[in-house]
Amino acid sequence: MTIIAGWTDPKTSECVCVADILLTRPTPGEEALVDLPFTGKRPEQLGVHHAGGMGQKLILLTPNDAILWAGSQIVAHAIIDAVREALALGRDFLLSEIIKEMGLAQHEVEAIALIYYKFRTESGLSRNVIHAERVMKDDLSLAYAGSGKFDFISNMAIALPDGTSMTMFNRALSYVCYTSLAEQHDDDPKNFAYGGWFEICRFGGYFQKVPYRIHLWSMESGKLSSGAVLEAWYVGHDLFIRRFNTGGRHDALFHLSDPLRREQITFEADINPTRPPKFQYHSFFDAKGISTGMVMPGDSPDCYVNYGSKGREIHINQAFLDEAKKHIDADVKDRPSVSKPFNIYPG
Repeated sequence: MTIIAGWTDPKTSECVCVADILLTRPTPGEEALVDLPFTGKRPEQLGVHHAGGMGQKLILLTPNDAILWAGSQIVAHAIIDAVREALALGRDFLLSEIIKEMGLAQHEVEAIALIYYKFRTESGLSRNVIHAERVMKDDLSLAYAGSGKFDFISNMAIALPDGTSMTMFNRALSYVCYTSLAEQHDDDPKNFAYGGWFEICRFGGYFQKVPYRIHLWSMESGKLSSGAVLEAWYVGHDLFIRRFNTGGRHDALFHLSDPLRREQITFEADINPTRPPKFQYHSFFDAKGISTGMVMPGDSPDCYVNYGSKGREIHINQAFLDEAKKHIDADVKDRPSVSKPFNIYPG
């Protein structure tokens, strides 16, 4: 399945966008194993779809323009190239006008979904969609599309106590973590959900993609055990994702090139992040599969990854583990879904 989604606050023009990176195709193919960042090697059959690889579905055209796509990669990229040309000419346009000028066939248009955000100083943030659904909830405007949209949206609580986009962002992240972990323990390919991970973008004066680290934990018999760690960062417009565990085993490095081919970055097996992530998210699961999450600054001294002569070393302070166990041991009704909220987009 696939999902693209964007949340906006009309009052503040704050915006959060997420897009998964798994590409699927409806046509049959030979049985194969597809190596994906979070779930590892899995059968390529996804119910009626087949995995077709990975790619960026969240594209920053300019600091003021962002577009998300789902569906046919060929058609979507052709439209995005046309949008890019229109922006270079300084044109004002609607997506429907661009599509009409291209002369696309109806079946080609029906094969894609697009969500386009544009910021103008004089009028703020605007949104234009093709084949995407929209809903207003708690003063937040949500647009979403993709074959996995109903599962994703229905399982992620849209109504939140304070109605803030930051909380919405953390809740979305929490649900994706839960879904990804569930996939690793599910042998039925028909239950395969999103397969890899999401790109994340925030708007706070301009659009910027967010590098991150995800750390999975499990709690059994009172013991907290570390699971997989996932890091995602950018070199130019290219996305790099690394999967490893605390022992350094099962490493995998994934390179997703810029769809607009703006730079030529050579894939290097030993490439490392040059800056700490904007945030790190720790997802904890107890023996019953009930989860809680903690969001922390990317450079937190409580838990960080050091790249040195000995390779990658994960440093975890005992105080962090004690607080995590406190949240996990709390009664479910009192357990926060996200703790330690903070602003991942300062200034």
